[in-house]
Amino acid sequence: MPEVYCVIAGTTCQARQEKARRNGWQGALFPWESARSGEEETPEFAAINIRTGLRQKVASAQAEHHLVADIAWAVIQYWQTTGDESFIAHEGMALLLETAKFWISRAVRVNDRLEIHDVIGPDEYTEHVNNNAFTSYMAYYNVQQALSIARQFGCSDDAFIHRAEMFLKELRLPEIQPDGVLPQDDSFMAKPAINLAKYKAAAGKQTILLDYSRAEVNEMQILKQADVVMLNYMLPEQFSAASCLANLQFYEPRTIHDSSLSKAIHGIVAARCGLLTQSYQFWREGLKSILVLIRIVVMMVSMLPQLALSGLGRFRVLPGWSVRDGELHLNPALPEQWQQLSFPLFWQGCELQVTLDAQRIAIRTSAPVSLRLNGQLISVAEESVFCLGDFILPFNGTATTHQEDE
Repeated sequence: MPEVYCVIAGTTCQARQEKARRNGWQGALFPWESARSGEEETPEFAAINIRTGLRQKVASAQAEHHLVADIAWAVIQYWQTTGDESFIAHEGMALLLETAKFWISRAVRVNDRLEIHDVIGPDEYTEHVNNNAFTSYMAYYNVQQALSIARQFGCSDDAFIHRAEMFLKELRLPEIQPDGVLPQDDSFMAKPAINLAKYKAAAGKQTILLDYSRAEVNEMQILKQADVVMLNYMLPEQFSAASCLANLQFYEPRTIHDSSLSKAIHGIVAARCGLLTQSYQFWREGLKSILVLIRIVVMMVSMLPQLALSGLGRFRVLPGWSVRDGELHLNPALPEQWQQLSFPLFWQGCELQVTLDAQRIAIRTSAPVSLRLNGQLISVAEESVFCLGDFILPFNGTATTHQEDE
């Protein structure tokens, strides 16, 4: 990754900084779609508005700025997974500082708080809203991690450190409701919901836009793909299992899954909530949509994210692995349709081979390694076998053992 990153960063740095400056912000604003130059390549217009007959504007490049924090999140994931200190201390920190400066300048003051206005979350059917939960939480995470890395590796930019501290203190983050649901943005919960069965049956084809204009869709509780559920996937340590379940149950009926990326994410979160049958169904349906697309567009480069996520759905849904606060977590839950699953993992210089069935998990490693199995810290040297029944994961997400229960 560092070699690839350096090539990309070297050719696109000026373009992303210029895009931020052009819009009145600091730091770096990555293009939504781009090529080698780093310039924005997103088309200005796309589908026809069924009410007016005119082509509708594509707003992603204008306001889908969560991409900036998404890239920062990926950098942190890479560092925590590999332990590549040289990368994070140089190229990684430079990117984290750039992206953090963008968010600090992007926020607007409302009374005594900072807010992030006029954005589009991952949903994409809900445009130009204030305080989108995904965007705000990810922006907070971006600045928080940049500040942590800056302190850890001796960044001498005192002005940035002060501004970052104030941003983290003052940024308004949408609050979870008493029922456990996190509002997608300031206006979403007040919008009407409609029956989406017809459109969900044709998921991936955006048939909703044959009956409604984008402006009309924007004023209803209709999601193209995971938004708050995506946030629960990316920052699992921030939310309780009960809240993740409440979000899944509230938002999934309102989600058409018009992107093939969506079902893999829902499947992962469903598995974390203990909904294994539903999780497996999401994975199967997501994989099916990918196979259909492969037949239509063989070897199309734009298919790579979807293909990656179909694999992600398999190797994150079923063995339940994630990286949280610099630790490797395994929360395995094999669906009844499978008898066994075996897969490799590379973690901070160690090569692991994990094999699991309904009762046991075997971990072979090239060097001693520590990780969390259902939340409980374990150490593995060479090869160890664990009985999953000894690692109980209650609904609150905290692991216990039978011995502790006794």
